[in-house]
Amino acid sequence: MANITQIPVSPVRASALSRGPLASLASIRPLRHPAFLRIWFSSIFTYPARVAEVTTLAWLVVERTDSPFAVGLLSFFRFTPFLIAGPVMGVVADRIPRLRVVRISQSSLAILTLAMAALVFSGRLELWHIFAYTSLSGLLWTIEVPARRTYLIGVAGRRGATSAVSLDMLAWTIGTLAGSNLAGIVLRFVDAGYVFVAVSSQYLLSMWLMRRLPRLWRTRQSAREPFTRSLFEAVRYARQSRALIAVIAVVAVQNLFGFTHEALAPVFAKDVLGTGPALFGLLLSAPAIGSIVTTVMISAAGPRLRYHGRLLLAASALLGGLGIAFAFSRWYAVSFGVFLMIGVVGGAFSVMHSSLYLILTPDTMRGRMLGLQAFVIGAYPISSLVVGAIAAALTPTLAVTIMATACLVALGVIFLAFPEMRLPTDSLPRGRSAALADSELRRETRPEPR
Repeated sequence: MANITQIPVSPVRASALSRGPLASLASIRPLRHPAFLRIWFSSIFTYPARVAEVTTLAWLVVERTDSPFAVGLLSFFRFTPFLIAGPVMGVVADRIPRLRVVRISQSSLAILTLAMAALVFSGRLELWHIFAYTSLSGLLWTIEVPARRTYLIGVAGRRGATSAVSLDMLAWTIGTLAGSNLAGIVLRFVDAGYVFVAVSSQYLLSMWLMRRLPRLWRTRQSAREPFTRSLFEAVRYARQSRALIAVIAVVAVQNLFGFTHEALAPVFAKDVLGTGPALFGLLLSAPAIGSIVTTVMISAAGPRLRYHGRLLLAASALLGGLGIAFAFSRWYAVSFGVFLMIGVVGGAFSVMHSSLYLILTPDTMRGRMLGLQAFVIGAYPISSLVVGAIAAALTPTLAVTIMATACLVALGVIFLAFPEMRLPTDSLPRGRSAALADSELRRETRPEPR
C-alpha cells in the first residue's frame, strides 16, 4: 500500500476569493493532496445515498401512519446509536486503521439496504422493520463518521482543519441536494425498493473509489492501553478545556432543542403545506442549496478565520429563530425560503463546532473527541421524541416554537457563562500543552506501519 507523500502546501492567499470560485477552490489547502481528493470524492457518492435513504424512510412512515409521533420515533431510532455508541466508536477510530473502519461500515450498509429492498419488493415491510433498519443504519454511521472525518483531518493537518471540515460539509450538502430530490422524484413513479437498490449500489461505488488509499500514522500506545482507559482519557481531556466544554454545551443545546423543525418536516410537508413526495424532497434539499455558498466560502477562508466561537454562537441563535419562522409558515414558497436560510446558517454551525473539536485536540485523540461529539448529537433523538409527543398533544407549530424558544434561552446562558467563546480561536486554551498538539501536528502525515 502506498504511503502518503508530503506535498508542500502554501497558505491561502488573501486575494483568493477575488479570483472567482474556481480559483478559490484551487487555492484550498486540503484539495492539493491526492489522498484527500480521493476520499472526499467518495463522500460525494456516499452522502447522497444516505440522504435518499432517510427521505424514503420518512415518506414511508408518513404514508403508513400519518402520525407526528411516529415520525419523531424515526428520528429517535436513527440518532439513538450516536448517544449510546458514539464515544465507543470514537475510541475505535483511534485504535483501528480508520480506512478499515470506513470500509467495514460501507460494506455493511450495502448489505443492509439490499435486505430492506427485498422486504419492500416482497410486500412484507412492517413499521418495526423500518425502525430496526433505521437503528442499525444509524449505528453504522456512528462507526463511520469519526473514522472518515479523522482520516480527512489527518491528511489536511490541524492548520487545514477548518477547510477540510468545510469541504466535507460541502460533500454532504451536494449529497443532500441530490439524494433528497432524486428520492422524492423516483418515489412518484416506482416502488421504494428501487431506491434502496440504488443506495446499495452507491455504497459499493464509494468503496471502490477508496481502494488503494494510504493509511495514516496511528499511535501505538492507544492500541495498547485498556479500552475503558482510552475512553475516560478523552473525557478528562475535554474537562481540562473550558472552550471544549462550551462547544459541547452549544452542540448539546442545539441538538436537544434547535433542530425540531427537521424532525417534523414530513408532517409540515404533508399536513400543513399539502405537498407530495417530490416537493417534500425539494424542501429537504433547500438547506443544501443554502449551505453550498457558506461551505465554499469557509473552505477558501479557512486559515484566516479568527473567531470560531463567536460564529458558532451566532449561527446557533439564528437557527433557533429560523425554526420558529418555519413553524408559522403556511406557504410552501416561504417554508422553502426559510429552509434555504437554515442551510446557510447551519453550514456555518456545523463547520465551526467540528473545526473547534479538531483544532483544540491532538491527532491521538481526534477520533475519541468526535466520538464525544456523536454522543452529544445523540441528544437529537430525545428531542425528536419529545417534539413528536408535544405535536401530537398540541400542534406541530406550537411544538417547534416551544423547543426553539428553549434553545435560545439556553444559548444565552452559555454566552454569559463562557466568555472564552468570544476569544480569537488561536487564544483558546487547550486541554493539554500546546507542545503536545504541535508534536502531533508534525506526525500527522507520517505513514502508518502496516
